[in-house]
Amino acid sequence: MKKKQKKARAIARMVLSDALVFGVCLVVFAYFHHVRVAPLTPTELPETTPKPMQTPAPQATPAPEDTPEPTPSGLLGGKYAEKFSDSGCVFDETGYRSETVAIELRTERVYESIVHVADIYIQDIASFRTAVYDEFGDSPMRALEMAQQTNAITAISGDYFSAHLNHGMLIIRNGKVYVDKTPKGYDTCVLYYDGVMETVTDETFDRDAILARNPYQAWCFGPALLDESGAAIASFRGSGIRTNNPRSAIGYFEPGHYCFVMVEGRSNDSAGLTLEELSAFFAAMGCKAAYNLDGGKTAEMVWENELVNPRLGSGRAVSDILYIMDMDGKSREGAQ
Repeated sequence: MKKKQKKARAIARMVLSDALVFGVCLVVFAYFHHVRVAPLTPTELPETTPKPMQTPAPQATPAPEDTPEPTPSGLLGGKYAEKFSDSGCVFDETGYRSETVAIELRTERVYESIVHVADIYIQDIASFRTAVYDEFGDSPMRALEMAQQTNAITAISGDYFSAHLNHGMLIIRNGKVYVDKTPKGYDTCVLYYDGVMETVTDETFDRDAILARNPYQAWCFGPALLDESGAAIASFRGSGIRTNNPRSAIGYFEPGHYCFVMVEGRSNDSAGLTLEELSAFFAAMGCKAAYNLDGGKTAEMVWENELVNPRLGSGRAVSDILYIMDMDGKSREGAQ
């Protein structure tokens, strides 16, 4: 009997010891992957990359009879003029309007789930920004906190780029390169300085071609949600979560016209969308390209310094966000 008791105690000690070691490893992993992340050392784009478009030098004024019609400026080329405001900034719970930025916020019920859409129109690509955690400290933070720090009009959780810093992919934030490698197993989404956004697979990835077009942002999470013609996709390669889930994603209509999409999930009111359903939603909106970002507990959208989706539980800290700001610097103070 005593031998059995000793043996049982020995087994219990071994189990306890293994559990403690596993717990320590788990804490260390969580600390370095979710609390403290490695210092960042972004670099400028290669010299071969063309610089952003500069304002042309003034030219001699032609004679009155030869004066051409003024050319509309901005990414949208004069389109959607009715969506902007020429009499100051207007900011409320459903929209924002100024001379250069217009955003319409709406909530829909899609496939029995709650979907928030920020429909975005910008004249200057510099209004489309990303923020990373090292701008505010050495640890990730909630999307809401990061959006408040950046004075964002609206923001959405990003692609969890800090988890990819040591992997093969192309990561660019606001024109600065954090990782310059060929992605393996990931779709990449690239936003260029001319306002064009495209998604490429690792099989079609051409680093030189991308850099030659002057990339402004490059995200690596995925998958891409539409094919090259803007049609919905029925099957996805390399995605681990295909069931109903909270989602964050970005859509592209044309240069200067984008959308942030946040899908609520894991609740009785909203189960979340599958990737197939999310793809069909972007196609129905008329997007030419769309891209899945980090979801689950990470998925959050911010509007007017508040969460659009008041989450159940504590959510999750993020290492980056996508956000829209007004370059005239009056997005908050001058809003009516």
